[in-house]
Amino acid sequence: MSYLHRADELSHSPEFYSVFKNSCGVNILQRISETGKTVFFGRDALLNGYWDRHLYANGVLDTHLPFVALREASLIDARAQAAGESPGFRARSGSRAPSSVTRTRTSRRP
Repeated sequence: MSYLHRADELSHSPEFYSVFKNSCGVNILQRISETGKTVFFGRDALLNGYWDRHLYANGVLDTHLPFVALREASLIDARAQAAGESPGFRARSGSRAPSSVTRTRTSRRP
């Protein structure tokens, strides 16, 4: 819901882009921090090519698989290319993605 609320705010009151305060990545990290998960800030937040490693290490991503296996299983390039512009593109391109973070969090509770 946080994403929807933020999108609605921006539709009523647009904001200027700022790599440090208001970028796509910064907004994603803010939404994650609202879940209570530890996220990274500063230099590491700007190096988004390493986000997957940081999110995995902090338990935000599913840790039932080793990081390399999770990353490989999450790649959708070949599935997306195979789906092309078909009506079912969204379902076909992500249909075999690893389990969700929500399911992981639920499964860890006693």
